[in-house]
Amino acid sequence: MPPHVSSFPAWSRLLPPLCALAAILAGGGAFVLFVDHSIHQMRKEGVFLPTDRVPEFVEAIAFHAMDYAAHSQERNEVVFIGDSTCIAESMPTLFQECTGLRAYNLGTPGALGFEGYEIILRAYLEHHPKPQIIAFCLHPSALSIRSEPQWVGDRFVNVYGSGPCVWQFNPQSIAPIVKLAMQMTMDSDRNAYADKPMSAKSGHSFRSLRETMGKQRGFWLWPGNYTRFVNGRLADDTESFPVTENMKEGVAKILRLAGRHDIPVLFRLSPILANGKSDLSRLNAWLDTLEAGEECRVIVSRPEVLKYDRALFGNETPEHCNDRGAREFTRFMAEEVARILHAADTLAESR
Repeated sequence: MPPHVSSFPAWSRLLPPLCALAAILAGGGAFVLFVDHSIHQMRKEGVFLPTDRVPEFVEAIAFHAMDYAAHSQERNEVVFIGDSTCIAESMPTLFQECTGLRAYNLGTPGALGFEGYEIILRAYLEHHPKPQIIAFCLHPSALSIRSEPQWVGDRFVNVYGSGPCVWQFNPQSIAPIVKLAMQMTMDSDRNAYADKPMSAKSGHSFRSLRETMGKQRGFWLWPGNYTRFVNGRLADDTESFPVTENMKEGVAKILRLAGRHDIPVLFRLSPILANGKSDLSRLNAWLDTLEAGEECRVIVSRPEVLKYDRALFGNETPEHCNDRGAREFTRFMAEEVARILHAADTLAESR
């Protein structure tokens, strides 16, 4: 009897291990993609907020601004960005009454830093129609020091940063999957804290602050401004508000982002409690370079434009305006923005 001859070629014996290898590679690739998707999903879900305690009001404000920037699609002619003085001094509802221009305040605590402001503005521009102008409002001290606590800003950037996710296998890399699987539990835990007071100064729970800022389109008087104002402290006569190189670059990045979208920027430094002897020469010299720069069209307003007195500031936080001061500042901003946009329309018509 002739020996048995297989009807299958010899290479066919390699099919099972090759299929197994292909399955392993495909499974590994799918796993990596799932982790990458999970990380982005976590950012979308907003896991920036804590689930084991009541949020700090600075966390709640940052979350509210990012949530609006990333998930709303409203049209606004004017967008305010900046630090806590932007939150407490730019009133979009009053601004709209004065100008007829719809506006939103994306100001966040100074602890987020310029990288945090940039992330929020980028998210806004990706999800909303282009505004006519961006009003960038900062306290002069924000150009020389970064507010504490820094961990809020660092965590905000880690969660919402728009850079690519570089994934490497290690024990920590499994955490996003575990957290995503626990999302329902996390949401339940977060809701348990939503109506508890955030701090003695804020006067709000997470939910009530979110509702208040939603109605006021991002505006909120900073804690301490609810009480009756008294004469605040004056700044040191020798205050010069130096601008560090890191802060210069932080401002430049935001201006470049606006420039890529062809949006002019009104760079407005908040009014300060300083008398006529304060030395602002170095600060004004730097502001001159902004207007002469090429990042985008920049219109600069300076602290001394408004002769603010102490009666317009809060008593506990004298760097923030009280309600009366915020209204006066908003009216001034409304006049300035209207003048800038009118000049731009006139120039466009003449061409």
